[in-house]
Amino acid sequence: MKWAPGTVTIWPLWRDTERALRDVLERNLEGNFGPVWPNALGKARPKLKPMIDECRKLRDAEQQKFGLHNAEPSLLSYSYPMDLYKIMSADWANLGEPLLGKDKQSWALKFNILAKVRNPLAHNRAESVDDGDRKQAEGICREILNRYRDHAKTASPA
Repeated sequence: MKWAPGTVTIWPLWRDTERALRDVLERNLEGNFGPVWPNALGKARPKLKPMIDECRKLRDAEQQKFGLHNAEPSLLSYSYPMDLYKIMSADWANLGEPLLGKDKQSWALKFNILAKVRNPLAHNRAESVDDGDRKQAEGICREILNRYRDHAKTASPA
């Protein structure tokens, strides 16, 4: 088995990044659609409903398998990087821009890189990730985490 240098640190970095994205997005969704945002978002953006339903299905299966109290209640915990981007891009001004800024198109490219790198890392195939893609993903993760820290300083408490 070929070992990919530098891959030891990217998974924890991605984990923290994904949690930060989900945290801000969950707050923005609740602020814009209320506590039952999945239903309201599905009605407001019908193209997102199949993805929301799939997240709900994954959550329900985990609750059934591991018990209601052991499964993460947030549907966003069952989403993929491009799912998060699709939700944010559906209403960028309210869902994406507060954390990532105005440049929606550059974030589409960045999320494509994150999505490309995430699956091999999640399934212990880090050696299949190109070093250039890995370095780009690390930079994107650091950028998101820096924005998250800045956002946390200025965001009003929920």
